[in-house]
Amino acid sequence: WKAAECLEMDTLIKLGVLKWVKVSEMPQGAKRVKTKMIYKYKSALPGVSARYKCRLVCRGFMENKSQYGDSFAQVVRHETVRAFFAGAAINDEDLCSVDIVSAFCTAPIDRLVYIDEPDGFKRPGYVCMLGANMYGLVSAPAAYHKDFDKFLATCMIHPDPSDTCLYTSSNKQYPNIQIIEYVDDLIIKGPGAEISRFKADLVKKYEIRDYGEPQSFLGMEITRDRARKTISLTQRAYIKQMATVYNMLDSHPVDSPMTQALDQKVESSELLPNSSDYRKLVGSIMYCHSATRFDVTHAVSQLSRNLSAPTKTDMK
Repeated sequence: WKAAECLEMDTLIKLGVLKWVKVSEMPQGAKRVKTKMIYKYKSALPGVSARYKCRLVCRGFMENKSQYGDSFAQVVRHETVRAFFAGAAINDEDLCSVDIVSAFCTAPIDRLVYIDEPDGFKRPGYVCMLGANMYGLVSAPAAYHKDFDKFLATCMIHPDPSDTCLYTSSNKQYPNIQIIEYVDDLIIKGPGAEISRFKADLVKKYEIRDYGEPQSFLGMEITRDRARKTISLTQRAYIKQMATVYNMLDSHPVDSPMTQALDQKVESSELLPNSSDYRKLVGSIMYCHSATRFDVTHAVSQLSRNLSAPTKTDMK
């Protein structure tokens, strides 16, 4: 974990996010935003090795909205993702998965922000001033999205009117590529040579991780059979993780995803003492149905009717 902490701090300094200034240089009345180290062990996924990850984040909720302004940032729709992969399968196009390293920290910041240094990295008499946006700031997602849009515009790649996170190129160097963006995760499709030329332009501004042919995206496993021109999207790992959390690994499979005549059973059932677990479970299933498991759509809609006052029958 110490190596992960040092890597995070070195990256922030390298990107110009953290700048050490003397405490005496802080404007009078300026406040420091508190920070926190977040630790996560990222398990191995298809095409991605396991690693220890550490992220320094600001407690952005301490800022007033008048200080940071707009905070909304778009993400790609699941319908767009499915159509994108369907097009790649039918047209036998190459695919490439790319991750922007420390994406939010590449976006410029338009105000003065001072932060508390994390334990183990304090320097007496000095304070950290932000030279760019940082994870945890409410404005960071919107700032990164706008900055990424500007970069793609310089490459003559523009958002599609149907989904602003689907980009189409008009650049003569790579006229046939398309890109979908979900925060810092990109999937690029098109001829292999054109994808390589675009990545050469991308690394001029961003540090990237190039995973090659995508094997996972947004918690979905991607299985491709180029001979049959098919791409399959599944969520086996996500569903197994969800079943583990809610102690359902030993449950028996059923032909129908919902019990018949549920309304009558719910009416005579006792209310749950704590409804938060029920809402979390329904939310987890909702992500499945919006991505790949359309067979549970009706069941999710029925269970969502009782989110405010779920019963033991609902949970069962």
